[in-house]
Amino acid sequence: MGKNPNINCLLFLLSWLFLFQPSSCRNSSPYLLESNHRGNTTYYIGLQTNQGKEVYDSWFADTDGRIIYFGQSPFWRAYFAAKEPDPQGDLREEGDYLIGRFDTEKDTFLAPLKVGHGKASLLDVLYHTENHNVYFTTFFDTMGYVNPNSKRVVYFKGLGAGLNELYQGPGGEIYVTRYSSAGKSGSVVVITPSGRLLKEFFIHLPGFIIAPKSIAVSPITGEMIINTDMFSLEGDLVRHDTFVLGPDGRVRQRIMAREVFFMSFDRQGKKWVAERSEDGSWQMSITYPGGKIVSLIIDKKPLPFDVIQDIKHRNAVTIATAWSGRLYYFEENSQGIDFIPLLPETGPGLDALPKGKGILAYSTMMANNGFLYGAISHGILIFKLAPP
Repeated sequence: MGKNPNINCLLFLLSWLFLFQPSSCRNSSPYLLESNHRGNTTYYIGLQTNQGKEVYDSWFADTDGRIIYFGQSPFWRAYFAAKEPDPQGDLREEGDYLIGRFDTEKDTFLAPLKVGHGKASLLDVLYHTENHNVYFTTFFDTMGYVNPNSKRVVYFKGLGAGLNELYQGPGGEIYVTRYSSAGKSGSVVVITPSGRLLKEFFIHLPGFIIAPKSIAVSPITGEMIINTDMFSLEGDLVRHDTFVLGPDGRVRQRIMAREVFFMSFDRQGKKWVAERSEDGSWQMSITYPGGKIVSLIIDKKPLPFDVIQDIKHRNAVTIATAWSGRLYYFEENSQGIDFIPLLPETGPGLDALPKGKGILAYSTMMANNGFLYGAISHGILIFKLAPP
């Protein structure tokens, strides 16, 4: 006996609706609230999953090539919530320590990795290319790692507070900047992947409290580059000097004439330094292992209060991300290094400086599929952009 023709029509209609609805709907995740397109950019807005009172934003990010791992933090919202900006505003409420995850194969959010609970929040994350764990810092609390597969969380004891940004060293060891601790100068902490303290390096200058921010370590020489905030003994921010340290921790160079925003080494050992020139323009200085230096002017008129916040590498491609959402794309070829400035279509957070407060782009990286993905501190937000 044949099927009712009305049933056949209904089945056809349902199959048509499934096949032709947007792929984001077919592959929907409960952690993806919505996606929207603006010109050359797609924005993915994620679900707030913190069980506390605070609203979280995306922060620093790293990737294994497929999954984007990013810290979630209420820091900027708490910072601006009081009448006067409060760098300890994050400590007013307890909340979950969360590492967000975004799957670039399906372009959707996965359940975040919960690595703890307390009054601090996630700051930096590092995907370790050898053991595949994701390391995290919380600044006011401790640091540790989580295995993305088993969800096993390990905390490191005895390292102290103030731990800030992470960098995987040439031997798999982990370098962490300690911004400051108890009103004293910070340091560079070197630990094993299991969290055992190997070394701690300090920079001392009379009359200053030195707070290391970011660090990069040469895979060839072990040289360290550290940019800093420098405070007077009264607590006033007065300088942003950068220091070059040897593998033994001794200061080899102090860079004072220009402000270094961020620095990194690629796998070939080239040193990438994003800095502000004396005339106010931005440049990227690239130093080859043999000593050759290439300097490229990347922004003649940067936005007020803007800085380059992160540099990521993948094969011949390097991407620098500014807080404003401006991206600086470099690709090496047989003739040298091509530079292309990119500006994702205006979306949440990308037109915020100098108007907005705390709505900032943090990290951009190239995934296995060849697209660029970035994290923006404006709720749980990831953007996708085709390379030039």
